[in-house]
Amino acid sequence: MALLNNALGLPEPKTLPNTNIPFNHYLVADQAFPLHENIMRPYPGQHLGGTKKKFNYRLSRVRRTIENTFEILVQRWRILRKPIITNAHLCDNIIKATVVLHNFIKKSEIDIPEAERKYCTAGLMDHLDENGILEAGTWHNLPCNLPSVGRLGSNNPSRSLQAKRNILAEYFISQEGCVPWQWEYVLRGLLPD
Repeated sequence: MALLNNALGLPEPKTLPNTNIPFNHYLVADQAFPLHENIMRPYPGQHLGGTKKKFNYRLSRVRRTIENTFEILVQRWRILRKPIITNAHLCDNIIKATVVLHNFIKKSEIDIPEAERKYCTAGLMDHLDENGILEAGTWHNLPCNLPSVGRLGSNNPSRSLQAKRNILAEYFISQEGCVPWQWEYVLRGLLPD
């Protein structure tokens, strides 16, 4: 895997917003992936303190946003519903084209009321109901033909990787990185899967 071998050419670390703390760019993952310099995964376990719960919530929220976007692309662009049989260069171009078209169409519907949108209808995406509770969009009911990746590495990360995750968790509860409304979800126990 190119990411684990540092072969992706990720940008140099940047400082976390409103701080002088340098931090690597990372991919957001679930428990199947190892904690790595460029892979951030949630804290394991059920009985976590507020800081770890908030961190897991923030990572989960990002993952759900990414999953929603990917599933909308798959729903709207049939070529993405099965393996693309072509060379890697053309496959990259096909994927880039679907993303550009997706963004163009979404932007063109921004001034249309949600109920009248044709491309990205209200029921397709996850959203918060009138009580602030997350409801899953209709794409969650679709069959998923992606194989499980299982565990991809050790789940015993080094102390330095754990320390980096702790720095990010502390940032999420700091004045610079806190989003106050998220405490409500953590305290109510309404953390998404």
